[in-house]
Amino acid sequence: MPAERQPQYRPHDNLKPEGDFEKRTPEKFVPAERPKQKRPEDNLHPEGTLPRKEEKPYLPAERRQKIIPQDNLHNSEGPFAQREEKPFLTAERRHQTIHHDNLHSEGTFAQREEKPFLPAERRQQTIPHDNLYPEGIPPHLNLICQTYDHVPCSHQFVLVPLIF
Repeated sequence: MPAERQPQYRPHDNLKPEGDFEKRTPEKFVPAERPKQKRPEDNLHPEGTLPRKEEKPYLPAERRQKIIPQDNLHNSEGPFAQREEKPFLTAERRHQTIHHDNLHSEGTFAQREEKPFLPAERRQQTIPHDNLYPEGIPPHLNLICQTYDHVPCSHQFVLVPLIF
């Protein structure tokens, strides 16, 4: 049986509002005023006037005169001394110097014996036997069943490890 619900308790108060409530009056949207920029004022002032460079008007430039040096060498005095031209020759290869030493071996060195080549023995190929046959007892299991007299060999397979 479910329990009964308890009745809700509401306290009675003696506070009652008198008169009207004051409400907030909505203000209309007005864009804000842009603030004025404040620039710092400088209290340093030069005394007197500063000297300035005189401004000259810009004019097109004059073309420079070509300077041709005077030559004091004349062909009438004789031929000029010139460099002798040598024919190109390939460089000569340096001769190799072989230094002789005084170390000589005494006797013969021990060498390994040479064995004649023999082919390796060929490994016997192992063919795995398949244990899946379409019907009946596999032939290699039938032989195992015949060797064990106490094992019934109807259509049951005998699991015996094979040694190949």
